[in-house]
Amino acid sequence: MMWRLYPLALLATLAAVQARAAVPDALSADVPSAGLTHLSFVAGSGEVKVTASADEAVHVRLDLEQRQKSFLWLFRWMSDSTAHDLAGARLNQERSGDGLSVSLIYPSDESHSDVKQRWTIALPARFAVNAAMGAGHLVIRDVSGGVTARLETGDLTIHVPGGPLKASTGVGRVHAITDSAQPGRVSVKSSFGLAALSFNGKLYAPPPSAFHFIGNSELQQATGKDDVELRVTVGEADLRVGPVGNDKGYQGLFDDDDK
Repeated sequence: MMWRLYPLALLATLAAVQARAAVPDALSADVPSAGLTHLSFVAGSGEVKVTASADEAVHVRLDLEQRQKSFLWLFRWMSDSTAHDLAGARLNQERSGDGLSVSLIYPSDESHSDVKQRWTIALPARFAVNAAMGAGHLVIRDVSGGVTARLETGDLTIHVPGGPLKASTGVGRVHAITDSAQPGRVSVKSSFGLAALSFNGKLYAPPPSAFHFIGNSELQQATGKDDVELRVTVGEADLRVGPVGNDKGYQGLFDDDDK
C-alpha cells in the first residue's frame, strides 16, 4: 500500500515548490511622526524587532513567508487560499489622535497560521509602544515613551532607557532591562517557573538550586514614576533595573543578550 502513496506525496511536494515561488514582496510603510506619540500593532506568528529610528518617522517593513501544511508528516502542501490572501495582503494604518495603529490585513479578513511574519519597525525613541503578538520572538529596544507588550507563546525581550513597562507572556520567557533612573513599583511574577529581579545591583530570587515549578513573585517599591510589571504563566520572567550586581548563581541571566 505504501508504494501507492509515494506518487501522491511527490505531487504534493511539487505543488509546494510551485506555490513557494509566489512569495509576495515585502510590505512597507513610512509615516511622518508629526503629531504622533505612540504606536500600536498586532502581529501573528514569527519575529518582530522594534528599535529607535534615526529620523522623525515611523518605518515598518513586513516580510511574509507561506509555510507548508502537513498531514501525518507525509503529505505536505501549500494552501491555495493562503497564497491568494498573501497576494492581496496589505498593511493597514489608522491614526487616532496622537496614536498610530498598524496591522496586517488579508482580502478574506481571515488569519493564517501557515504564514510566518517578520516585522521590522523603527520609530522615534520618544514613542510609546503597545504590541501584541501570537507566537515567536518579540524584541523591543531603545524607546523611552513606555512599553506594553503581550506575547502568547515564545520569547519576549525588552531593553529600554526608561519609561513605564508592562510585559507578559503565556508560555515562554520575558527578559527585560530598564535603565530608568526613576523606577517606581517593580513587580516580577511567574505562576509556574522562575521570577528573578536584579534591582540596582541587588538580586531578588529563589536560590538557584531550588526546583522552580510552583513559581514565585518579587516586588520592590521605589519612589519614581516608571512602574514595571512582568508576568509569565508558564516559564521565566527576569528583570534588571539599573546595573547588574552579584547574581549569586544566575550567571548571565540579566545580560543584554539581544544587541
